[in-house]
Amino acid sequence: MKRQWQPVIRGVLACGMAFALSVFSGCEGDEDAAGVDDYFTQNPYQAETRETPLPTTLSVLPASASVTRDGQEILFTGVGGVEPYLWNVSNDENGYMIVRNTKTALYHAIRVGHNDVIMKDQEGMLAVARVTPLLDQAQLVVEPPSATMEDSDTYIGFTAVGGSPPYTWTVGTPSLGTVSYSASSSYAASYTRVTGAEGQNIVIVRDSEGNTQSAIVTQ
Repeated sequence: MKRQWQPVIRGVLACGMAFALSVFSGCEGDEDAAGVDDYFTQNPYQAETRETPLPTTLSVLPASASVTRDGQEILFTGVGGVEPYLWNVSNDENGYMIVRNTKTALYHAIRVGHNDVIMKDQEGMLAVARVTPLLDQAQLVVEPPSATMEDSDTYIGFTAVGGSPPYTWTVGTPSLGTVSYSASSSYAASYTRVTGAEGQNIVIVRDSEGNTQSAIVTQ
């Protein structure tokens, strides 16, 4: 039986090898019969581009509002960031916030005066809206209104303009940074970051009449 099957096996193997050689030799000698090379020449491969998403911004609408009487209420709405928002003011003697829902709040004016409506989202981002007396000719202003500190920056300067000097300066989060100033020239202050601390802080200036303004520091 073994002698009878051996010639058959040899024949099958021989036919298989011949077929394989004919196929591969045909591929090597084929002059792009299927047009594959021409197709890729005319249609080169291009990697799909992906747009990098822009960072989410946070803002308060309106960005500024005027008060004309004690007890006046102004609606503020948060846009962007991650809801629900947290609301606060820089001067609770002039007014306070009444939260209505996850994105809106009412500013209630206790008295006519300057104030800042401060909104924070769930990721710690901050946005500020200004509340000012109508037709105020001596509005208190902080310059710059916002600043970004690089890793190599240790401090940054701020200046108060308008209002009624002398001024006093404070920060919203002392664990992120501190503010210092000279009593003789309180219009100028220096914010110093805590080494390694990252996040957003608020620098607040108050004049002798209790009016306040603030600036946001990102570090």
